[in-house]
Amino acid sequence: MIWRAMSFSHFWIALGASATAWLTWNGTDNGTIDTPQHLAVAIWVGLSTGCGYTVQRAIKHQRTPAAMPPQRRTYWDRHGLSMLAVWGSLWLLFTWSQWGLMAWGLSSLLAVGAPLVLASLAYALAPGLPGGLRSVLWLKTPLIAAVWATACTLHPNMTWDPVLWGQRFLLIAGLSLPIDIRDMGVDKDHIPTWPMVLGPRSCLRWAQGLLVLAGLLPWAHAASWWAISEDLAAVTPLVMCLQAWGAAWWLRPSRALPLLTSVEEWEKEKAAGWVLDGVLVWPLLWCFLMMR
Repeated sequence: MIWRAMSFSHFWIALGASATAWLTWNGTDNGTIDTPQHLAVAIWVGLSTGCGYTVQRAIKHQRTPAAMPPQRRTYWDRHGLSMLAVWGSLWLLFTWSQWGLMAWGLSSLLAVGAPLVLASLAYALAPGLPGGLRSVLWLKTPLIAAVWATACTLHPNMTWDPVLWGQRFLLIAGLSLPIDIRDMGVDKDHIPTWPMVLGPRSCLRWAQGLLVLAGLLPWAHAASWWAISEDLAAVTPLVMCLQAWGAAWWLRPSRALPLLTSVEEWEKEKAAGWVLDGVLVWPLLWCFLMMR
């Protein structure tokens, strides 16, 4: 199936990262996201995400293959080396070809990128922790959210905005907790997760609460964005709000719990790897409107 290939290959989550970075540009630069530089940065963030997730999966597949869902493990058995080659080549080629357009100096890029790379690697591989930092219960979700929030809001040629960083942090944290519900069957013998401690239903409620907060936070900037009355940038807080609250609505236990705990693996994969990751892709429709 197309949805399975897009999810397992990390194309879908990479597309979501590009959309998230693009939306952040709009919130920071007041509606000038249609420049070639902004597009290059958004694509670069997506390629970096796809490459990073692929490296993490490769480490997991090598060290603890039993901790991967069967369908994902089978996909990796067949296509793991090809995915590493394709994502790595795409990242290197794009970085080389667009370096001047992105206008990043090497030292400034390393100052931002090196900590994110180290954090991403430590997530999967850390001394003394067979499961990496992901095996530390209280650290797993905040680490994922912090890396995403930083990658999508902090760039050498952008002004860092703590409100946008916090909004991204809450959004990713709220989307990450339900994915742990999907993985309870394979995680129970390897690492502790919040659904095991709180229970799946309570975990969903926590996720909904984080997403509701993520929908409220962008309104702190609403006045400044609305000042651009003739530009679609004025609806930026509304787009962010609908993205977060739409996910919170979908995650109501009566709807999401049967899917995320289904005995059918493909049902769980569609709910988590397609729908929840797809929440990050939603703003692309609005981004296309901005380009008109």
